[in-house]
Amino acid sequence: MNRVKSIKSYVPAMFAEVEPLQSIYTASGTESGLLFEAIQDILNQMYVETATWGLESWENFFYLPVDKEEPLENRRSRLKTMLRGQGTTTKEMLESVCASFINGEVEVIEHPDDSVFKIKFVGKIGVPSNLDYIRATIDKIKPAHLEYEFIYVYNVYAALEPFTHDHLSGYTYEQLRSEVII
Repeated sequence: MNRVKSIKSYVPAMFAEVEPLQSIYTASGTESGLLFEAIQDILNQMYVETATWGLESWENFFYLPVDKEEPLENRRSRLKTMLRGQGTTTKEMLESVCASFINGEVEVIEHPDDSVFKIKFVGKIGVPSNLDYIRATIDKIKPAHLEYEFIYVYNVYAALEPFTHDHLSGYTYEQLRSEVII
């Protein structure tokens, strides 16, 4: 709602358009609107999901490198991962941490006798673009004695059978292997 109209709604109609009151309402509405926006912006910085310029403070809190050139969504993903990565490391926690990354839906496969777990990406075909961040985060939260490896899902020839050669000729080999073909 327009702040000027909001302020005018509190005074009798006969004073709403009278000068100098009109100027006072306009100035008060404009300034209170700016103040309201500034307060809302500060509140937004307190939550990773809505933070913009406040992401640097969050990154410093978790001792993460600050890269202002990195897209906001990637920076938020790393921070959500750190927030989810607190406490005892479990299969569910690893899945939740990976899910906080863009295209990070995974299935964790445990092999306790071998001190290994496998992270299978099930939400996206191919290698996620932010794999370095996922790897760095897992390295921070996993128990030191456990090793891990990634499993990527790719298209197989059988998945491409429904398509004609003409349709597939517009794709590179890497696209056929690593992207959803429509």
